[in-house]
Amino acid sequence: LAAARTTEARRAAGAQTELALRLAWWLGAGAAAGLVLLAAPLNTMLYMDNREPVAFAVLGASAAAAALVAVTTALLQGLGAVRLPVLLLLGAALLKAGLNAALVPELGPSGAAVAALVAYGAAAIAATAAVCRAARIRLASRRYVAAPVSGLAAMSAVLLLGLYALGPWAASSPSPRAPHTVLALGGTVLGGAVYAAVLLRAGGIGAHELEALPGGKPLRRWLERGRLLPGTETRRIES
Repeated sequence: LAAARTTEARRAAGAQTELALRLAWWLGAGAAAGLVLLAAPLNTMLYMDNREPVAFAVLGASAAAAALVAVTTALLQGLGAVRLPVLLLLGAALLKAGLNAALVPELGPSGAAVAALVAYGAAAIAATAAVCRAARIRLASRRYVAAPVSGLAAMSAVLLLGLYALGPWAASSPSPRAPHTVLALGGTVLGGAVYAAVLLRAGGIGAHELEALPGGKPLRRWLERGRLLPGTETRRIES
């Protein structure tokens, strides 16, 4: 981004910025949904019990905002807005401190999780808006709403079905950590694969954008062989 700005290649800078935002949103949204859905097995895997499940799930939901904050901070610096990320993070920290003081005495750990979610969410929204203004880009609803919602719906259905089928087995085990570890890690791999496949088939990312990523050309060929990119069938017929 810094190089694109110095050479006044603003179109390239805008494309790079939009792709980074899109990937951050996709990864963050998928991680947040997965942490919420797999909160019980993850909690048991890490702590041997499922205490404070609401706090664990709410804190997991903040993953989407945290991903956006991390990426937008770097993007704003690359676009020349060096001070703004610091001010946004400071504002988020102050907001979180205020919410902690108000919520923790009444709600305990769940209050702290809600404070983190709200503070990160506010910072993510403000930072994303600032990036869009600085790079002069617009976010297409098909790629930021329709495609991830479809992927999250498919992932949620698969994970909920798996938890329904295997949950009683894990709960009845004399050693809860081992079966819940299987559920947590297996659900992460399976849910992530389903989510990624639906995003790709929905046209969330183009072939030329894949090639711009590190290792993108072999990844594109592998995805085309698996018919995970839209238009693969048409290109095969034409060839």
